[in-house]
This record gives sequence, structure tokens and C-alpha cells, in this order.
Amino acid sequence: MRLTVITVGGKMPAWVNEGVAEYSRRLPREIRLEWCELPLARRGRDTSPEQLRQREGEQILKALPAGDTVIALDVRGTAWSTERL
Repeated sequence: MRLTVITVGGKMPAWVNEGVAEYSRRLPREIRLEWCELPLARRGRDTSPEQLRQREGEQILKALPAGDTVIALDVRGTAWSTERL
């Protein structure tokens, strides 16, 4: 099984890369972790935060392979237990 984490942002700090490496080591061998960093949406003088989120969301959708199951993290989302996930 492949687990892909898609993030939006610039170059991640070293602690993020170290955390990804550690988490990858802890996963069973059957699970392959991939990390995909997408660039931030370009900001213009008249660009609203909502427009930026919309552009970044479109980038994420384009990066998703067809047929994959999507689990998204959202500040307005509902918390799931490990068992439910």
C-alpha cells in the first residue's frame, strides 16, 4: 500500500523532514510513504486568502492519482479515532 502526504508550502524545515523519515521507519514494510510538496499559490496585490486557498486546493486535486482514497485534514473537520480511520 502507498500512503502519499501532499503538503502546500515552501521548503520544509529540517525537523519536518526528520519527522517524516522517523515515521516512515515505524510503518510496516507493506506501507510505502511518499511525501509530495506543492508550491504556495502565487500571491498578488489583490489576491484574497480565499482565492489562495482555492488555487492551492486545485493544485492538490491535480496531484491526486485517479482512484485513490483521500483523507484530508481540515481545521473544520471531525476528529477520527485510529480504529475509525
